[in-house]
Amino acid sequence: MLHRARWFFAAPAVFALLAGCAHRADHAFRVSPVAETRSGSATIPPGDTVTAPVPVAVPEAVVAPPEPSKLVLTPATAVDAFEVRFVVTTQSAYGDLFSRTLDNIVPDYVEAAQVYRGQRAYVIPLIRHYRLNADGCADVVLELETRKPDGTRDGDVLRVSLWDGPVVGMGLILYPKTNVSFWTEANDAPGPYTLVARVIDQVSKESREFTHSIVMRDYVPPPLPADFSAALWYSTYYANPTPELALPALTALYWSQPADRRQANMSPLLGFYDQVLLDNPWLLPIFAGRLAMADTDEAYVLSLVLGFHWRKATTAPPWMDGDTWTRLAEFRVHDWDLDADAVITEAGQLEALWGRFFANGSYSAIRSLLGPLANYPDLGAGERWRQARSTGTSPDAPSEIPPEVKREQLLRSTVWALRNNSRQHPLLQAYLNWTLRFGRIPLPQKMFLTRILGVETPAATAAPSP
Repeated sequence: MLHRARWFFAAPAVFALLAGCAHRADHAFRVSPVAETRSGSATIPPGDTVTAPVPVAVPEAVVAPPEPSKLVLTPATAVDAFEVRFVVTTQSAYGDLFSRTLDNIVPDYVEAAQVYRGQRAYVIPLIRHYRLNADGCADVVLELETRKPDGTRDGDVLRVSLWDGPVVGMGLILYPKTNVSFWTEANDAPGPYTLVARVIDQVSKESREFTHSIVMRDYVPPPLPADFSAALWYSTYYANPTPELALPALTALYWSQPADRRQANMSPLLGFYDQVLLDNPWLLPIFAGRLAMADTDEAYVLSLVLGFHWRKATTAPPWMDGDTWTRLAEFRVHDWDLDADAVITEAGQLEALWGRFFANGSYSAIRSLLGPLANYPDLGAGERWRQARSTGTSPDAPSEIPPEVKREQLLRSTVWALRNNSRQHPLLQAYLNWTLRFGRIPLPQKMFLTRILGVETPAATAAPSP
């Protein structure tokens, strides 16, 4: 069937328009066009055993009470019309774009006009000027139907609750606790599908209706544009995802490496493609199928990417033949030393995390990248070690780089990369500003962030110099 829903529930939260309040998915529920199934934990697509980023070096950001002056818009009155912004996008980090940016940052949603078979598009209604009942609760629902290319309806109308509970103040925009995703399956016809949505305020009995046309195509790898820049595509992918170019772009990225390509630093590319494939599991059979007909260089980089993606998998996905799985064995069991979910001790982990960020713009990669800021006690370790070795004042000075020097190097690399990239990527700057305002991280790390962002700090508490 055509439309499916994953329900994301979190503790009740109210969002101002473009304000950054925490909203995290704890459980997932599947809803069919006919009836709801039993609740259960989120499932992973077949063969996709690599978990999403789980930051460990920085504690979970906890939202402080929002500043009322930042959250309150024009208070709702009897003359304010029920207002809904209806978004359909393929951006998998759509929640972070809204909830991890401050009130003066507009979420940069890209409307989805087409999808490929199996690719998800996310339906996001943002609700304002709703009414409250006598108990101070809002009650907003979504009714959604899908019309197939021949004009007939696909299944029953899907009805889900977007918000049902108390609201702390009027004039605030509600980020829905229920989001719906659309995708097509093997027996669905290609062509234009129409999503017909009705958002209903159950209290005021007002409703708004929207239609969105989206074309489903069967995937054939397209040729790269004549002016294609692999580096630009990689670094701006999160702003306008084009997964259809991921396969042909992989070879272009590989050939953009230095002449000795097999000795080049592949950490950013591996982190990037790992996330792209996590977000687009429909691409995995296409990548694996290409491996059988690829030339030597393309087969090598495909094996790198697929081996890294399945580095934690113990069994082949059900659609893969045994020969391909065996062919990838050496790459799957390789000691990658790039686990971005672990405490960061190697530069490759940082580079893989940057690849993740450029792949979908999610906040979790940035929160993990803040981990090395905790290495501030090691500032100066490198200079002390070099002086001890050069002057001979410390004959016991180790010849190998000591752990504290490596930690300082990671700290300096992190500060440099955050500062440089935040000046080029407004979304990163918005995430860092959100963290500075709402994130529960130790004061020294916050002081580094003020330096990175160029925020003025009180003279009495000057930030440490990286």
